[in-house]
Amino acid sequence: MGQILSVVSLGKMTKISQSRKIVGQGVLALSALVGLIIIPLIGIFSFEIARYQHGVNQLNANCDSAALAGAAMLVTSKYQRKQDRTKRFSEATKAAENAFKSTFNQTNAQLNDVLGSTLRSAVDVGKDGTLTLGTQPGDCTYKIQTVDPSNLNVVDPTDDKAKAIKVSAQFTARPAFSKFLGLGALVPIVSRAVAGIPVLDVVVCFDVSGSMDDSSRVAFVNRRFTIPKPESDQIEASYNSYLGSLQALQNYIGSSNYDPNVCAGYYNTALQKWNAYKTLRLTLADQKGKVEYGQVQVGTLADCLFNPLAPNGSPVNTRYPQNLNLVNWQKLQSNANPNLPAFNYAERLYQESGGTNPGAAPGNFACGGNLGPGYPSNYGCACPNAPTGFTDLIVKLDSTIVTNPVQPLFGSKAPQTPIAVHGFDKFTYVKKREPFKGHAYTFDGIGYLVEAERGNLEVSRFNQLKNNLFKNNIADGELPTQGKDGYQSAYFEMAEAYSQPISCTVDALQNFYQALNGAGADVHFGLVAFETQAAQGTPSVTDVAIPDIAFNMPVINPVNINTSSPNYPTPPPGPKKYPILRMPLQALKDPVNDLVPDPTDGTKPNLTMNDIFENYLTPLRSTNVPKALDDALDTLGNSPRKVYSRQCIILITDGIATVTMNGDPDNATSMAQSRQQAQRAKNAGVPIYTIGVGQNQAVEALQIPFLGDEFTSSPNGLASLSGNGARFFAVNRNSIVAPGGGQVNAISQAFLQVARSLVQLID
Repeated sequence: MGQILSVVSLGKMTKISQSRKIVGQGVLALSALVGLIIIPLIGIFSFEIARYQHGVNQLNANCDSAALAGAAMLVTSKYQRKQDRTKRFSEATKAAENAFKSTFNQTNAQLNDVLGSTLRSAVDVGKDGTLTLGTQPGDCTYKIQTVDPSNLNVVDPTDDKAKAIKVSAQFTARPAFSKFLGLGALVPIVSRAVAGIPVLDVVVCFDVSGSMDDSSRVAFVNRRFTIPKPESDQIEASYNSYLGSLQALQNYIGSSNYDPNVCAGYYNTALQKWNAYKTLRLTLADQKGKVEYGQVQVGTLADCLFNPLAPNGSPVNTRYPQNLNLVNWQKLQSNANPNLPAFNYAERLYQESGGTNPGAAPGNFACGGNLGPGYPSNYGCACPNAPTGFTDLIVKLDSTIVTNPVQPLFGSKAPQTPIAVHGFDKFTYVKKREPFKGHAYTFDGIGYLVEAERGNLEVSRFNQLKNNLFKNNIADGELPTQGKDGYQSAYFEMAEAYSQPISCTVDALQNFYQALNGAGADVHFGLVAFETQAAQGTPSVTDVAIPDIAFNMPVINPVNINTSSPNYPTPPPGPKKYPILRMPLQALKDPVNDLVPDPTDGTKPNLTMNDIFENYLTPLRSTNVPKALDDALDTLGNSPRKVYSRQCIILITDGIATVTMNGDPDNATSMAQSRQQAQRAKNAGVPIYTIGVGQNQAVEALQIPFLGDEFTSSPNGLASLSGNGARFFAVNRNSIVAPGGGQVNAISQAFLQVARSLVQLID
């Protein structure tokens, strides 16, 4: 029985086993069938997802690059004025379009493929158009809009809030296996990007050391009183006759048969001849005499002062404070131009202040006296002789001042355009700034320039001189017929435009500020000017008075070289201090139209930002780079960091660090301290963009290792040490383009390259 049960059980188990085997085979077969159908579908689906995502990434990349290109054009466009907003945004839109469609590409490489299709035929639907799905794979529509970066709302380009570029696109794609699967569906790929200047704090460290105007075209002028021939020959003959009678008197006094009565006759004869000479001189001076402006040295300021050119430049300046006393000190230096004339301090002091004739000869018949300010020492008589050296330094503004510079010029701006009236070089200048804004001033040659610089064409001073000293200059058309208040200020404005490289650099700063204003929704701007010291407050002035004979306030005793006077006068008391501009971080203003408080004197009328740059960025003395960087980093450190914000410093200089943090002359220590500040900047995440304005090869060779970046193989350059994407931009004389005429000079291009590097995607 048990065996029977066992056989039966075994049979059942065999059946069950066979049944399960059949089922298992069926499952395997079904699984294989499912695998053959479903798994490929899953693979196809996964491939399509990956392919679609790749297309999204490609379209995103094109929108990103287009938006960045458009935003970069916003800050580099030549159309930065408020009234040119439409032109600027038109340029930005075109740049974005070119980047999106790669129409700028000049190679066979295709930069803008999306899933194997080019975007060259993409259709612009207009800023107000609607993106649509195409009828064929590869079709693409796009639009470029201007937005307010603070909220990404689309606004019209004429709106002041339009400061960023938005690029939106829709690409038509077809799944790769759509035909295989019998599907004809087209799918959209949509992307957008917004780019502009991010939330930004930027501080510009601006070099106002004395060498910042060394490339200016100038003339050193000997201003003296002359009487032309043949009248001067008559005067000389009369004077020699007097000298003969004087010698006869002296000979008789020493004779053995001396008789007082006879001596009195010799004396009276000498006195009569002296009076005859003096009367003749004064008569002919009144009839024919006039002020002469002899150019004793011409060229760029560096050409005039140096031979060879000096890397560290000179603190002698084209505009006040001119520091003309230092010309004599420069003459002592080994690299001074051997033809450099001496500055005749005695004569200039006499002409500026009047008083006793500084060169009057001693004796009974000496002449001179207090004629008052404006008169040359040789106005009243022929003794002393005409003063030597030079008394004035003026900036070249018209072609009567001949220049033949050794070096090529910065900002080779043409002379003022003459007008078709009396005088070969007559032109009219209309003042751009207060005081006397909008007033027109006529200049006709070197006399106008010298007397305007001195303030002698202002009404009160001119009225004192017009009927005697200036009478014949006026008659000959060498000076105006009447004075006009504002002549001196008008000359300063013109001289500022011709003082180089400071003028090109100020132009560049103005363009940079305007570009930030036009492209930055939340940008704060600060400025630290620096020379021997950096600005330390608002207002800030030099720590000691700067010698400037033109202001009658020198504070150092000038070196006695080739002076025309044996009795060198003591300089009058000072001091005269000059502002060094410092502006704390503040929101941007329209630099042409918006008025802001004068940062140096609250009692003055409000100025525009451009007025502030032009009025207060004036060359002074040495180059304190470390203190400027220290102040800039302190300024940024005291500014609360915002989310997604960036901070940066822009350092522009025409040389290298020359004085320490304390203002002591020591190049090596100053550069070491500058590098310490660069390391501090790196730790704070602040890039230091450096712009080097090289005025000669010696300067350029020094700037590269001091200011350079990784691209100049300068590991110890300030840009390299600060890191965080900082760059060095070198600008030399030969790369400067004349300012004006809608052209942007090379320093502006360097500034704008910095601005381009600050552009980023903001959505």
